[in-house]
Amino acid sequence: MQPKPLGDNPWRMSPWTPGSWGINDSGDPFLDMPGPTPGPWGINDGSPGCILGMTHGLNMSTPDAGPETPPVKKDPLSFLVTYLPKLKSKAFEDTIPYMYLDTGGKVTVGVGEMLPNVAAAQKLGFVRRPDPTATPPVVAGEATADEIKTDYENVNQQTAGKLASHYKQFTKLDLPDSVIDSLLNTRVKQFTKQLVAKFPDFDSYPDEARAALFDMAYNLGTHKLTSLFPTLCKAVKDKDWAKAATQCKRGDPISDDRNDWTKSQFEAAAAASKKAK
Repeated sequence: MQPKPLGDNPWRMSPWTPGSWGINDSGDPFLDMPGPTPGPWGINDGSPGCILGMTHGLNMSTPDAGPETPPVKKDPLSFLVTYLPKLKSKAFEDTIPYMYLDTGGKVTVGVGEMLPNVAAAQKLGFVRRPDPTATPPVVAGEATADEIKTDYENVNQQTAGKLASHYKQFTKLDLPDSVIDSLLNTRVKQFTKQLVAKFPDFDSYPDEARAALFDMAYNLGTHKLTSLFPTLCKAVKDKDWAKAATQCKRGDPISDDRNDWTKSQFEAAAAASKKAK
Protein backbone atom coordinates (compact mmCIF):
# COMPACT_ATOMS: atom_id res chain seq x y z
CA MET A 1 0.00 0.00 0.00
CA GLN A 2 1.05 3.54 -0.67
CA PRO A 3 1.50 5.85 2.28
CA LYS A 4 -0.96 8.73 2.44
CA PRO A 5 -0.06 12.41 2.57
CA LEU A 6 -0.63 14.00 5.96
CA GLY A 7 -3.37 16.29 4.63
CA ASP A 8 -5.59 17.94 7.23
CA ASN A 9 -5.69 14.89 9.51
CA PRO A 10 -2.58 14.68 11.73
CA TRP A 11 -3.40 11.06 12.45
CA ARG A 12 -3.02 9.95 8.87
CA MET A 13 0.65 8.94 9.06
CA SER A 14 0.45 5.30 8.02
CA PRO A 15 -0.98 3.34 5.09
CA TRP A 16 -4.57 2.24 5.23
CA THR A 17 -4.98 -1.28 6.54
CA PRO A 18 -8.04 -3.43 6.91
CA GLY A 19 -9.76 -3.19 10.27
CA SER A 20 -12.54 -5.05 11.96
CA TRP A 21 -15.16 -2.50 10.78
CA GLY A 22 -13.61 -1.40 7.51
CA ILE A 23 -10.45 0.38 6.42
CA ASN A 24 -8.66 1.93 9.40
CA ASP A 25 -5.48 3.87 9.71
CA SER A 26 -3.05 1.54 11.45
CA GLY A 27 -1.25 4.50 13.01
CA ASP A 28 -4.41 6.14 14.23
CA PRO A 29 -5.06 6.14 18.02
CA PHE A 30 -8.74 5.90 17.08
CA LEU A 31 -8.06 2.49 15.55
CA ASP A 32 -11.14 0.99 17.10
CA MET A 33 -13.41 3.57 15.54
CA PRO A 34 -15.09 2.98 12.16
CA GLY A 35 -13.04 3.91 9.11
CA PRO A 36 -14.27 5.25 5.76
CA THR A 37 -17.25 2.92 5.58
CA PRO A 38 -20.91 3.76 4.95
CA GLY A 39 -22.61 4.93 8.12
CA PRO A 40 -26.03 6.31 9.04
CA TRP A 41 -24.86 9.83 8.07
CA GLY A 42 -22.81 8.88 5.01
CA ILE A 43 -19.10 8.13 4.69
CA ASN A 44 -17.05 8.61 7.84
CA ASP A 45 -13.78 10.37 7.15
CA GLY A 46 -11.54 8.21 9.31
CA SER A 47 -10.54 11.14 11.52
CA PRO A 48 -11.20 11.65 15.24
CA GLY A 49 -14.41 13.31 14.11
CA CYS A 50 -15.69 9.92 13.01
CA ILE A 51 -16.97 9.37 16.53
CA LEU A 52 -19.57 12.02 15.71
CA GLY A 53 -20.57 10.36 12.49
CA MET A 54 -19.17 13.24 10.44
CA THR A 55 -19.26 13.36 6.67
CA HIS A 56 -17.57 16.08 4.64
CA GLY A 57 -16.71 18.11 7.74
CA LEU A 58 -18.63 19.45 10.69
CA ASN A 59 -22.33 20.11 10.47
CA MET A 60 -22.56 23.75 11.44
CA SER A 61 -26.30 24.16 10.99
CA THR A 62 -28.10 25.89 13.84
CA PRO A 63 -30.17 23.46 15.91
CA ASP A 64 -33.88 24.04 16.14
CA ALA A 65 -34.46 26.37 19.06
CA GLY A 66 -38.06 25.27 19.40
CA PRO A 67 -41.01 27.60 19.89
CA GLU A 68 -40.29 31.15 21.02
CA THR A 69 -40.69 31.88 24.71
CA PRO A 70 -43.70 34.16 25.14
CA PRO A 71 -42.90 37.57 26.68
CA VAL A 72 -43.36 37.87 30.42
CA LYS A 73 -46.62 39.63 31.12
CA LYS A 74 -46.64 42.63 33.42
CA ASP A 75 -48.16 42.01 36.81
CA PRO A 76 -51.56 43.76 36.56
CA LEU A 77 -51.44 44.63 40.27
CA SER A 78 -47.77 45.58 40.64
CA PHE A 79 -48.66 49.25 41.14
CA LEU A 80 -50.42 48.38 44.40
CA VAL A 81 -47.15 47.56 46.16
CA THR A 82 -46.40 51.23 46.76
CA TYR A 83 -49.92 52.59 46.33
CA LEU A 84 -51.89 50.64 48.96
CA PRO A 85 -49.86 51.90 51.93
CA LYS A 86 -50.47 55.41 50.61
CA LEU A 87 -54.20 54.74 50.22
CA LYS A 88 -54.43 53.50 53.82
CA SER A 89 -52.54 56.49 55.20
CA LYS A 90 -54.15 59.45 56.95
CA ALA A 91 -53.27 61.68 54.00
CA PHE A 92 -55.59 59.63 51.76
CA GLU A 93 -58.47 57.43 52.92
CA ASP A 94 -56.99 56.45 56.30
CA THR A 95 -57.86 53.19 58.05
CA ILE A 96 -60.72 53.62 60.52
CA PRO A 97 -61.93 50.52 62.42
CA TYR A 98 -65.19 52.07 63.67
CA MET A 99 -68.13 53.52 61.75
CA TYR A 100 -67.99 57.22 60.88
CA LEU A 101 -69.49 59.67 58.42
CA ASP A 102 -67.48 60.51 55.30
CA THR A 103 -67.48 63.99 53.79
CA GLY A 104 -70.68 63.14 51.94
CA GLY A 105 -72.49 62.09 55.12
CA LYS A 106 -72.38 58.34 54.32
CA VAL A 107 -71.68 55.79 57.05
CA THR A 108 -68.24 54.41 56.30
CA VAL A 109 -65.69 52.06 57.85
CA GLY A 110 -62.19 50.72 57.14
CA VAL A 111 -60.45 52.20 54.10
CA GLY A 112 -63.35 54.18 52.71
CA GLU A 113 -65.81 51.25 52.73
CA MET A 114 -69.25 52.84 52.46
CA LEU A 115 -72.10 51.07 54.28
CA PRO A 116 -75.38 51.95 52.55
CA ASN A 117 -77.61 50.48 55.24
CA VAL A 118 -77.74 48.55 58.51
CA ALA A 119 -77.90 45.23 56.70
CA ALA A 120 -74.60 45.93 54.95
CA ALA A 121 -72.95 46.66 58.29
CA GLN A 122 -74.42 43.52 59.87
CA LYS A 123 -72.71 41.37 57.24
CA LEU A 124 -69.31 42.42 58.56
CA GLY A 125 -67.44 40.90 61.48
CA PHE A 126 -67.58 43.72 64.00
CA VAL A 127 -66.32 43.03 67.51
CA ARG A 128 -66.90 44.77 70.83
CA ARG A 129 -64.30 47.28 71.90
CA PRO A 130 -63.06 46.28 75.38
CA ASP A 131 -63.92 48.79 78.10
CA PRO A 132 -62.89 47.68 81.61
CA THR A 133 -64.15 50.97 83.06
CA ALA A 134 -67.74 50.35 81.98
CA THR A 135 -70.37 48.95 84.35
CA PRO A 136 -70.43 46.09 83.81
CA PRO A 137 -67.01 45.90 82.08
CA VAL A 138 -67.16 45.25 78.33
CA VAL A 139 -65.03 42.38 77.11
CA ALA A 140 -63.94 41.71 73.55
CA GLY A 141 -66.19 39.42 71.55
CA GLU A 142 -68.23 39.09 68.39
CA ALA A 143 -70.85 41.82 68.12
CA THR A 144 -74.52 40.95 67.78
CA ALA A 145 -76.74 42.19 64.97
CA ASP A 146 -78.50 44.53 67.43
CA GLU A 147 -75.19 45.99 68.62
CA ILE A 148 -74.15 46.66 65.04
CA LYS A 149 -77.52 48.30 64.33
CA THR A 150 -77.12 50.56 67.37
CA ASP A 151 -73.67 51.73 66.30
CA TYR A 152 -74.84 52.36 62.73
CA GLU A 153 -77.86 54.40 63.78
CA ASN A 154 -75.89 56.38 66.38
CA VAL A 155 -73.38 57.43 63.75
CA ASN A 156 -75.90 57.98 60.98
CA GLN A 157 -77.76 60.62 62.96
CA GLN A 158 -74.68 62.75 63.56
CA THR A 159 -73.63 65.83 61.60
CA ALA A 160 -71.35 65.22 58.64
CA GLY A 161 -68.15 67.09 57.94
CA LYS A 162 -66.27 66.18 61.11
CA LEU A 163 -63.00 64.33 61.44
CA ALA A 164 -63.43 60.57 61.53
CA SER A 165 -62.14 60.51 65.11
CA HIS A 166 -65.13 62.62 66.16
CA TYR A 167 -67.53 59.72 65.57
CA LYS A 168 -65.69 57.18 67.70
CA GLN A 169 -67.52 58.41 70.84
CA PHE A 170 -70.80 57.25 69.31
CA THR A 171 -69.61 53.70 68.71
CA LYS A 172 -68.73 50.64 70.77
CA LEU A 173 -67.60 48.32 67.99
CA ASP A 174 -64.52 47.93 65.82
CA LEU A 175 -63.70 46.03 62.64
CA PRO A 176 -60.61 43.78 62.92
CA ASP A 177 -57.64 44.54 60.65
CA SER A 178 -58.05 41.23 58.86
CA VAL A 179 -61.61 42.10 57.87
CA ILE A 180 -60.58 45.60 56.76
CA ASP A 181 -57.83 44.17 54.57
CA SER A 182 -60.21 41.62 53.08
CA LEU A 183 -62.73 44.34 52.22
CA LEU A 184 -60.00 46.46 50.68
CA ASN A 185 -58.68 43.60 48.55
CA THR A 186 -62.17 42.91 47.26
CA ARG A 187 -62.69 46.56 46.34
CA VAL A 188 -59.28 46.75 44.67
CA LYS A 189 -60.19 43.84 42.41
CA GLN A 190 -63.55 45.41 41.61
CA PHE A 191 -62.08 48.80 40.73
CA THR A 192 -59.25 47.26 38.72
CA LYS A 193 -61.79 45.29 36.67
CA GLN A 194 -63.82 48.45 36.09
CA LEU A 195 -60.75 50.41 35.03
CA VAL A 196 -59.71 47.72 32.56
CA ALA A 197 -63.22 47.91 31.08
CA LYS A 198 -62.93 51.69 30.70
CA PHE A 199 -59.26 51.69 29.68
CA PRO A 200 -58.45 48.45 27.78
CA ASP A 201 -54.69 49.17 27.89
CA PHE A 202 -54.71 49.77 31.66
CA ASP A 203 -52.50 46.76 32.45
CA SER A 204 -49.78 48.07 30.12
CA TYR A 205 -49.65 51.57 31.62
CA PRO A 206 -46.65 52.55 33.78
CA ASP A 207 -47.19 51.72 37.45
CA GLU A 208 -47.23 55.43 38.34
CA ALA A 209 -50.01 56.15 35.85
CA ARG A 210 -52.04 53.17 37.04
CA ALA A 211 -51.68 54.23 40.66
CA ALA A 212 -52.80 57.79 39.89
CA LEU A 213 -55.78 56.65 37.83
CA PHE A 214 -56.76 54.04 40.40
CA ASP A 215 -56.66 56.62 43.21
CA MET A 216 -59.03 58.87 41.32
CA ALA A 217 -61.38 55.99 40.57
CA TYR A 218 -61.31 54.76 44.17
CA ASN A 219 -62.05 58.24 45.45
CA LEU A 220 -64.62 59.34 42.86
CA GLY A 221 -65.97 56.09 41.45
CA THR A 222 -65.30 55.09 37.86
CA HIS A 223 -68.52 56.72 36.62
CA LYS A 224 -67.62 60.14 38.03
CA LEU A 225 -64.04 59.73 36.86
CA THR A 226 -65.10 59.30 33.25
CA SER A 227 -67.98 61.80 33.34
CA LEU A 228 -66.26 64.62 35.26
CA PHE A 229 -62.78 64.26 33.77
CA PRO A 230 -63.24 63.59 30.03
CA THR A 231 -60.04 65.41 29.02
CA LEU A 232 -58.02 63.43 31.52
CA CYS A 233 -59.53 60.16 30.32
CA LYS A 234 -58.72 60.98 26.70
CA ALA A 235 -55.14 61.80 27.65
CA VAL A 236 -54.88 58.50 29.51
CA LYS A 237 -56.17 56.53 26.54
CA ASP A 238 -53.68 58.39 24.33
CA LYS A 239 -50.96 57.61 26.91
CA ASP A 240 -50.22 61.32 27.06
CA TRP A 241 -49.11 61.33 30.69
CA ALA A 242 -47.87 64.92 30.62
CA LYS A 243 -51.35 66.07 29.57
CA ALA A 244 -52.96 63.83 32.19
CA ALA A 245 -50.85 65.49 34.87
CA THR A 246 -52.50 68.84 34.08
CA GLN A 247 -56.04 67.45 34.18
CA CYS A 248 -56.20 65.39 37.39
CA LYS A 249 -56.91 67.96 40.09
CA ARG A 250 -59.96 67.17 42.19
CA GLY A 251 -61.87 69.76 44.18
CA ASP A 252 -62.81 69.82 47.86
CA PRO A 253 -62.63 67.84 50.06
CA ILE A 254 -59.56 66.28 48.39
CA SER A 255 -56.42 67.68 49.98
CA ASP A 256 -53.73 69.51 48.05
CA ASP A 257 -51.25 66.83 49.14
CA ARG A 258 -53.32 64.08 47.55
CA ASN A 259 -53.83 66.07 44.35
CA ASP A 260 -50.12 66.89 44.20
CA TRP A 261 -49.26 63.23 44.63
CA THR A 262 -51.57 62.23 41.79
CA LYS A 263 -50.05 64.88 39.51
CA SER A 264 -46.54 63.74 40.39
CA GLN A 265 -47.40 60.16 39.47
CA PHE A 266 -48.54 61.14 35.99
CA GLU A 267 -45.43 63.32 35.61
CA ALA A 268 -43.23 60.38 36.61
CA ALA A 269 -45.00 58.20 34.04
CA ALA A 270 -44.37 60.88 31.39
CA ALA A 271 -40.67 61.05 32.28
CA ALA A 272 -40.30 57.26 32.22
CA SER A 273 -42.06 56.97 28.85
CA LYS A 274 -39.89 59.71 27.34
CA LYS A 275 -36.74 58.02 28.61
CA ALA A 276 -37.80 54.68 27.13
CA LYS A 277 -38.14 56.15 23.62
